[in-house]
Amino acid sequence: MEVDIRTLPPAERHRAIHLRLEELEPGGTLRVVNDHDPRPVRYELEDAHPGCFTWTYVECGPQTWRVDVLKTHDFEPFEDVDLLADSPGLRIVQIRVPAGAKERVMNFAGGAALIFDEGAGMLEVSGHRRAIAAGTVEIVCPGETCTVSAATELHAYVAIAKQPSNDTK
Repeated sequence: MEVDIRTLPPAERHRAIHLRLEELEPGGTLRVVNDHDPRPVRYELEDAHPGCFTWTYVECGPQTWRVDVLKTHDFEPFEDVDLLADSPGLRIVQIRVPAGAKERVMNFAGGAALIFDEGAGMLEVSGHRRAIAAGTVEIVCPGETCTVSAATELHAYVAIAKQPSNDTK
């Protein structure tokens, strides 16, 4: 898979790379083509998903940069997740985010509902931030990325609509 971000507006370039990497299965490679060294997005990826990829320069400028990003592991969106239910069409998990922590939720192939049960903090969905507290319900559309920052310990339930496999259609 290749993403040529030279034609994208600068504000969309990093997001395009993040989304493509989330789509990859472990062992898959994304080739990033850019008009300058994409090192800043490497630092973002290392911070968000430590140990989940390797970075290999194929071409180093001066006008074109090509980098192969190998996804070595699935991204772990939360350290503390309890699977409550799993069926062909729906998965329900409970998450806990410690006070002061920031956790990234991977984008979903289907939509998801985040139901915040306890705590307070901020939710960022595809670049848009809003306050969250107990009783807040947020819908995340397919392909959107979201990050939860906890001011106090947060507990939430996430209902994820899964894409049916060929044998369950």
